[in-house]
Amino acid sequence: IVALALVFATATLVPATAADMQQYKAPTKVSTQVFNWTGFYGGIRGAGEFGDSSFAGGVVATDLGGYSIGGQLGYNWQFSNSMFVGVEAGIDYADINGGVSILNGLARVGHNLDFMYDVNARLGFLVTERTALFGRVGYRWGDATASVSLGGFSDSASATHKGIFWGVGIEHYMTQHVSLFAEFQQWRPEDQNYSFATLGNQNGAIDSINSVKVGLNVKLGNLWN
Repeated sequence: IVALALVFATATLVPATAADMQQYKAPTKVSTQVFNWTGFYGGIRGAGEFGDSSFAGGVVATDLGGYSIGGQLGYNWQFSNSMFVGVEAGIDYADINGGVSILNGLARVGHNLDFMYDVNARLGFLVTERTALFGRVGYRWGDATASVSLGGFSDSASATHKGIFWGVGIEHYMTQHVSLFAEFQQWRPEDQNYSFATLGNQNGAIDSINSVKVGLNVKLGNLWN
């Protein structure tokens, strides 16, 4: 009788155990991927530009205004949950110009800035995982042309202005790879000598260029993830 009872108990337990095993499912894996700013990126940018320049030690001064459009390549390294550092290089085509009439309107002095190049470093502070406030400092140089006209006479000369610039801005990643940014920058380059064919060497200064920039960056690598 005891043996029959054991056989019956075993027969009833085994199907239940098999049914339980069929109903058990492994837990679903939940993605814990955290956004990280580390990596190479490239992008485009545009800016409204305004500033002022002067000649002959400030005797002749003019306001400057215009725009620039260009691109940048850089690398960020996020070294904590709240901060990153980066390096960047960029190039811009610019149409920044101004002019002033002198000698009761008989003559005109003009100043134009076209191509600009820069290298810089920046430090970012994460407001959220994908949004950062940042500051940057770097070195910029730009190609400028000065012109003088008086009646039928005209003369022009070129020079490259160089100097330190700084900026502050905000950047936000809308997706894993695409971000938008906005930034204010100020550049105060050094004075340069302009060698005119008829007027000789003349001191020219771009006293400051202020930029209000907007742009887009694309994080490079693993673009389809």
